[in-house]
Amino acid sequence: MGSNPTPGTSVDPVTGLSRRQAIALAILVPLGIVVSTVATAISEQVDSMCPDERYRCATLQVGEPVIIGLVAASDASTEWPLKEAVEQGIGDTYIDGHRVLIDLRLPGCDAEAASQDMRELVSDPPDEPPAAAVLSAVCPEAAVPMAQILGDTGTTLVALNEVPPVPTGPLYHLVAPELDLPTETSGLQGIGVASHLRQLVASRVGGVLERVAGVIARMVIRDGGRLLIPRTALRDALVREGFPPA
Repeated sequence: MGSNPTPGTSVDPVTGLSRRQAIALAILVPLGIVVSTVATAISEQVDSMCPDERYRCATLQVGEPVIIGLVAASDASTEWPLKEAVEQGIGDTYIDGHRVLIDLRLPGCDAEAASQDMRELVSDPPDEPPAAAVLSAVCPEAAVPMAQILGDTGTTLVALNEVPPVPTGPLYHLVAPELDLPTETSGLQGIGVASHLRQLVASRVGGVLERVAGVIARMVIRDGGRLLIPRTALRDALVREGFPPA
């Protein structure tokens, strides 16, 4: 039980450690404290640079992309030419050396699937940062859980269509300006859709993506190779840009 020194090695009767083990422990414990202190200091330094006291900042490490979610959370929008919209609006865009990537999700009008997509977008796994913002065409059934999940983390949701007010009135739920895609795309029905309608949708959604990326670029805080995106300040900047609350 405990340490098992070799025969002939003196052992402290209280700790059960040999003299060599005690010396090593005396060196390692302060070293561990120093490492922990440095890590804490770095974390506090990042926090101190972030002006958002409530929701903090989305932090992008060196080389990580700026993620914008694009979610088709209505049955009609699953037929929209969203890949074309991404190519037109974002293309090969970078913000301070960090590539802008669009995370495209197609849950349709399925509240459970859309909610799971929202949880994945706002999570911060080791391999990629959380989404800076989410754009979505939403059906009424999916609008409430989506807005609540994103609002709980301070992540802005920009609706690409008019939706009924969410009962909880989340402050991070905005609407894309001058965009009435449900009316303009009422003829969209999958195969055989008029090409001019597809071009219209791609152009409008691509334009919104481009504007949101532009606002993010103006709001980032540079910290060496890292970028900090203050969540509440981003929401406020989008409102000033003309994205009204839902």
